[in-house]
Amino acid sequence: MTNGSVTDSEKLNIYVKRTVLGGVKPIELFFEPVLDNDMGEYVAYRAYAKVNSVVTGVLSPSDYLGANVSEKVMVDFTVAVIKKTVAAACELSENGVKYGFISVKCPTSLVYAENLYSKIKVAVALGEAENSGFKPEKICLEFNADVMQTESEKLKSFFSDLRAAGVKVAVSGYGGEEFSIEKLLSACPDVLFTDEKFTRLICDREKGSAVAPILNVAKSLGGIIVAEGVTNDEELREFRTRDCFGFIPSETYRGRIEVKQRLMTFEQLRLGDSNGQ
Repeated sequence: MTNGSVTDSEKLNIYVKRTVLGGVKPIELFFEPVLDNDMGEYVAYRAYAKVNSVVTGVLSPSDYLGANVSEKVMVDFTVAVIKKTVAAACELSENGVKYGFISVKCPTSLVYAENLYSKIKVAVALGEAENSGFKPEKICLEFNADVMQTESEKLKSFFSDLRAAGVKVAVSGYGGEEFSIEKLLSACPDVLFTDEKFTRLICDREKGSAVAPILNVAKSLGGIIVAEGVTNDEELREFRTRDCFGFIPSETYRGRIEVKQRLMTFEQLRLGDSNGQ
């Protein structure tokens, strides 16, 4: 208690306790597959943590990533999600599930968090101790495009600390309004998910020619690109031609590749094969 009031951390503990007593899993991971551009095979996964609470109901990343809670609570929660993702990656390795990377959504506020390096290092070490086949560099901490608005030296230092801790960096919204492309020169993420509006430009007769140069900037700096929100084979063909890593189809995608599943539970992923069957 602080000055007679309940702190954010204590509130979170109360909510979690009530949730557990109610028989609900407090944090549950779901996985969105990244598809191969040629055959549609699953080549990577994007992890989402949903918070199940008997008090607040189900909270998705869009609900809690921008929540007005203290830095400590958000950092502790994010580290818990990272540990859960690492544990999932270890189990997937044991079950022979292949993947290029697993990204997990994180709040931009982590840029200014204290002792983040050591906390992530501990999470990675737990995974390595659990499974010798676990590769921490296949875990990507994913941030929204606004992280690229961070001052250049701070952003460079932040990305360097995450990589030194053993994980990689992913950023969504590439090519969108919030993504500062010039920051790539000082701090290029390892994985970039395109903004869906940028993906739409491929079919724009006037602006479509701008797509290739923007993709090439990131690729020339060592980033791999995932096309997000692909709706048709014309868009997919362009990303395949530009040697992008893979794509995430939109809900309205219609094309030659059969989209088997858009969101998977951990059990579905663990028990299925690399194609989600």
